[in-house]
Amino acid sequence: MAGGSYLSAPDKTEAVTFVREWARYDRRSYGAPNMQNFGFNMRNLFLYAWPLWPIAGWAWVAWAGMRRAPHVALPLALLLPTLVLLFLQTNASDVQFILLLPPMAILGAFALPTLARGVINAIDWFALLFFTIFGGTVWFLWIAKTTGWPPRIARNVFRQLPGFQHHFTLSAVIFALMVTVAWVLIVRWRLSRAPKQIWRPVVISAAGTTLMWVMAMTLWLPSINYGKTYRDVVEAAAMALPSTYQCVQPIRMGNAQLASFAYFGHFRFGGPDDGCDILLRHDGVDYGEPSNISHFAWRLIWEGRRPADRDERFRMYRLVDTSRATHAKPDLPRRRLPQ
Repeated sequence: MAGGSYLSAPDKTEAVTFVREWARYDRRSYGAPNMQNFGFNMRNLFLYAWPLWPIAGWAWVAWAGMRRAPHVALPLALLLPTLVLLFLQTNASDVQFILLLPPMAILGAFALPTLARGVINAIDWFALLFFTIFGGTVWFLWIAKTTGWPPRIARNVFRQLPGFQHHFTLSAVIFALMVTVAWVLIVRWRLSRAPKQIWRPVVISAAGTTLMWVMAMTLWLPSINYGKTYRDVVEAAAMALPSTYQCVQPIRMGNAQLASFAYFGHFRFGGPDDGCDILLRHDGVDYGEPSNISHFAWRLIWEGRRPADRDERFRMYRLVDTSRATHAKPDLPRRRLPQ
């Protein structure tokens, strides 16, 4: 150890590089509020945090005279900055939603003893109606997809998943039936016994959330995988990728998309300062061609999307030296996939 430092010179260099990359990532991840991110959060956060958010909000009202007390102030100190950062994301994502749950749970725990009977009944009846309608709709659509009846509903389901081949899985149906029966029994117990336990406002909501996820992960998991996976898209893009390239610079791509392209296609990504010769864009709308550089131009070598997603499109461009284009045959990619 020299000069009171605990890190050697190589370790210091690695630490500085890590901090620099972390800061650059944060600068790209957050920015000014935008309507796309705002609309995504408003649509999804409501259900994701149910029933925590109304109970946590009630804690703010019920403890009006003690808002500076630690049991209210500390959870709010964690909740509010995280909520602000959620609306400052440049790419809409529900990954950060989970960071809101611990402070909401703490606030909700102190709100439970103060809930009036009318508030408890309102939460219960809303959860009962919502999750019952949801469960019935899931079963109805699955029966239509499996049996083909009603024909119009079945056609609409498969229209959303072009090319999907449905297969009947007995184990998935058994698990879905078990959780549906459990839901009916819990609702019957809650409405007939009217229990006095302090946790009674969250029983139906918790059971309904469990019902929703189990049915989605059993009856509809193959459909969800087919519609959401990037495997086929990434494999097609990897086939169009030149055999030799320096790195790929991503534009408007989220963490899940970057991870999919790196895992399924072994893409080597780089940043704006790395001089990448491949550009991979995620276009929600048509942004036009990338701007050319002096003596260089971006040439489209591939574009594609997931079959079930009509709002996204990936476009991959290669940087070509136009000054040599007239003297030498350009190095074309191994395969050009149809659009």
